[in-house]
Amino acid sequence: MFSWAVTARRLSGQHAYDVWVKLMLNGSHMTGTVAESRQEADDNQGSNTAVLRLIKGDEVWTAHYSSAPDIYGDDNERSTSFTGALLFQEEEDIDPIGK
Repeated sequence: MFSWAVTARRLSGQHAYDVWVKLMLNGSHMTGTVAESRQEADDNQGSNTAVLRLIKGDEVWTAHYSSAPDIYGDDNERSTSFTGALLFQEEEDIDPIGK
């Protein structure tokens, strides 16, 4: 299971600020989320959660794909995140001990 959240913050003098983030599995776009900030100093957050069946060696990451130049966050305000957790492992995926 993977969860992620992104924050869009329109700073003074900027146009509307949209941040699109997609969840990638081995180079394929699985699903995404968006955060849109229309008003100055407006913070908006988008989030999503996905459950994926993986096999050993699979790679999962998030990728930024919007017209906004970056995703908001700094040392004091870490409002963008990505996390994953193994929910269970199939019997056939478990190596016997001592093999």
